[in-house]
Amino acid sequence: MTAAAAVLPITRFRNKEEGKMPIRLTVLAVALLLGLAGCGGSSIEPQYVTFDYRSKTMSETEATAISNALETGQRSLSDTVLFGSESCQFTSNAETGRLELAINGNPVGSTANLVLRADNDTARPTNVCPAAVSPTPRDVAIQTSNNVRLGQAVVNSGEATLTINGERFSSSGLYMRFELTGLSGDYGVGRFEFLARNIDDPSDSRVIVVSNGNFAVED
Repeated sequence: MTAAAAVLPITRFRNKEEGKMPIRLTVLAVALLLGLAGCGGSSIEPQYVTFDYRSKTMSETEATAISNALETGQRSLSDTVLFGSESCQFTSNAETGRLELAINGNPVGSTANLVLRADNDTARPTNVCPAAVSPTPRDVAIQTSNNVRLGQAVVNSGEATLTINGERFSSSGLYMRFELTGLSGDYGVGRFEFLARNIDDPSDSRVIVVSNGNFAVED
């Protein structure tokens, strides 16, 4: 909308009481302001990173075998017999933490690598969390290799990490699945899941199971 188009003739009417503006003029003024605000503006898209997580104790050999089964599709993270049904939820948005998405390359016409980061300043789960589940992750970071295409999932191509109580948990050597499902300009939408173990304390037998991961973040 040009400035010239925005200037409309407004006739001044008087009510019975001096100084009052008639309803028709008020409505016109509001409509004009809304029209000006909409010219050249952009819609505000929601931004968030969210996922479910649970903790499972397993040996390194068992974790590797399960990761292989997940990679080949013989198992899924929805298997409640294997992974249990109780979980907590991590959510980060503009109000609770910081979000970052960096897209390097062209995932539409070619391939790209992505970096997704989110933290949760509250470090508390966003639902009623069972006591048996590990403490809430402080942050999550996902770095993919340079083979991400829009609408195509990549498996074990990169690394996902969590920070829990100051210790780092990594998907390296286990399982990670990542997919960029939508891209509009710099606004990326996708999903992820992975297994992660403590790389700061090798004696820690916990494996963090991350499922139902979703993100919508602007680059």
